[in-house]
Amino acid sequence: RTLRLCHRLQEAGCAMLTVLGRTRHQNKQTVGSCNFQAIAAVKAAMRIPVIANGGIATLEDVERCLRETGADAVMSSEAILENPALFAGNVDSEGRHVGQARLAREYLELAEEHLRLRNSKAEGDAPKCVKAHIFKMLFAGLQDNHDLRDRVSNANCFAEFRSILEELERREWQEPSFHREDAYLRHRSWYFRHRLSEAQNLDGVPEPSAADARGGGAAEVGDGAGTDAREADADEGQFCVSWD
Repeated sequence: RTLRLCHRLQEAGCAMLTVLGRTRHQNKQTVGSCNFQAIAAVKAAMRIPVIANGGIATLEDVERCLRETGADAVMSSEAILENPALFAGNVDSEGRHVGQARLAREYLELAEEHLRLRNSKAEGDAPKCVKAHIFKMLFAGLQDNHDLRDRVSNANCFAEFRSILEELERREWQEPSFHREDAYLRHRSWYFRHRLSEAQNLDGVPEPSAADARGGGAAEVGDGAGTDAREADADEGQFCVSWD
C-alpha cells in the first residue's frame, strides 16, 4: 500500500518524498525501532528523491541510514530537538566541541532576540515554547537535579532559564556525549524516553525495579505493545509518507 501511494504521488507530479520507517501504530510508548528496509524499498521503487526519517540519534545513525536505505538525504524530527548540533557532529566551524550548555545558551540568546514577549514581569517574557526546548536540551542534567527540573516547569522568563543553566554548570552536570559510542548513555537521552528498556539494553544497564523506575512500567508496557502493533501492521505494510 505504501508503494502504491508513492507511485501515485510520483505520477501526480510529486518532486520529493519523505518516508518515516515506522507504521502509524508506532507512536510514543509503542514507537519501537525504525525500519530502514522499508525506506530502502521505497527508494528503490522511486525516480524522485527520497528523504529518510526515523531512528536518527547521532551522526553515525545518519551515515548508517544513508548506507542501508540508499536515500538521498536524512531528516530528524525529535533527536534534533534535544541536540540541535546533531548534523554537525557537535563540532563547530572552528573544530570546537558544541555541548548542551552552549546550545542552550545560544538558543536562549536567539529566542530572547526574536520571541521575547512584552508582558508584565509577573507574566514573564518567555513564550511557552522556550520551556519545551530548554527541557529537551537539558534533559540529562534535569534527571539528576529534580529541583532544577521543577524550576524549569515553573519558569516563564529568560532570566530564570539562564539562572537554571548556570546552576547546572556550577553543579558540573554530565553533558551527553552523543557521538561517542563508548560514552553515549541512551537511557539518559530525551530521544529514547519512550524506548527506555531498549536504551538500557544498548547501554548495558540493568533495568530498575518497578518501584524504583520513574515511568519504567510504562516503558515496559510500551515495548510489548509496540511489538504487537508492528506485527499487526505488517500485513498492511503501510508506512508514513510526506511529500512536496
